[in-house]
Amino acid sequence: MISLPDPKKGERLILVTDRRGAEPGPLITHAKSIGAPEIAVPRKIIMVEEIPVLGTGKTDYPADPGCSSSTDTNETTSVYQCDDGLDNDGDAKVDGTIVYDTDISPDGRTLSASFGLINGKQSVRLMSIEKLLKGDATPEAEFELGGTVVNSFTFSKDGKYLYGTSYFSGVSNIFRYEIATKEIEAVTNE
Repeated sequence: MISLPDPKKGERLILVTDRRGAEPGPLITHAKSIGAPEIAVPRKIIMVEEIPVLGTGKTDYPADPGCSSSTDTNETTSVYQCDDGLDNDGDAKVDGTIVYDTDISPDGRTLSASFGLINGKQSVRLMSIEKLLKGDATPEAEFELGGTVVNSFTFSKDGKYLYGTSYFSGVSNIFRYEIATKEIEAVTNE
């Protein structure tokens, strides 16, 4: 499943699958039967012969013939871009960003959210709600844990920290991110 920007709804979901005969109708029916909102169901389905995967089972985006790889000017971050090939409305590349595990600070001024990017990068971002309401999603702070999935980061009751989990050290640990200093530390099984 990928997410593309949509000028009317903010985003649109696209399902890329190797399952023949997949159609939106049965997905919508199932979503209704379990109480899921229709907006969570992809309206467009792209069928491919085979979805390339890595040994870990994760999607291998660079192996997709429609994807290209580039490295930033510091040669530290690889970026994968895939032609979406979906519409003729100007959407030429897949955004592929997944936002999950959102939380709002106790004072109601800051949103925290975990982001998963199409290139596998996982991070937690802090954003001003005031700025978000004006259309500015520029993060005020962002951190990651060595490319591992960051889970369930939530604000402490006093709003000074975020606590969440990750497998950064090879086992699941709880991490604390201090908002003022932008320092992160494992609080379990260091």
